[in-house]
Amino acid sequence: MKGELRPADLRSEFSGLLAIFFIFSIFGYYYGMTHPEIYRELISVLKQILSVQFIPYGFKIFALVVVNNLLKTFLSVILGYTIIYPFMFASFNGFILGLFIEGAGRESGAVSAIISILPHGVIEIPAAIFSASIGLKLGMDYFRGRKLSLSAGLTTYRKRVIPLILLAAFIESFITPIVASIVSP
Repeated sequence: MKGELRPADLRSEFSGLLAIFFIFSIFGYYYGMTHPEIYRELISVLKQILSVQFIPYGFKIFALVVVNNLLKTFLSVILGYTIIYPFMFASFNGFILGLFIEGAGRESGAVSAIISILPHGVIEIPAAIFSASIGLKLGMDYFRGRKLSLSAGLTTYRKRVIPLILLAAFIESFITPIVASIVSP
């Protein structure tokens, strides 16, 4: 465990954070049902961010997704020492996912909402939760008095999370729109 954390080393942290993620996605879904204006505001902000004209749309999405997800997942490793940040990370992202699924489902239908998330989500969500698990493991071991180096966590992040984030961003930017255009009316 000195140079890198193995997925088996993070099993309990991953399971707990994944459960929190899904619980908060349910909260987000129900919140979206009672506050539909939140989804419209979220989409409006995303459209403003993507309004830069000199970058082709797919590359714009790719750059935005990569920067956003690498920053958030990196922070979940580094700020794992706080213990609370990985829980907040899983909760917030689950809530936003639930909110998005409800809003997109209401506007475009359930199949369209699922198609817009599933192709990249099956990679991105586990990668994000895995990064938070690294941070949580580092923080828990620190408070338990165990020596686990930040460099082991960052090595695991670099080798396992970054490639998955890049792959998920590619799928989200270039594959998902094609699939969605075929499936959606």
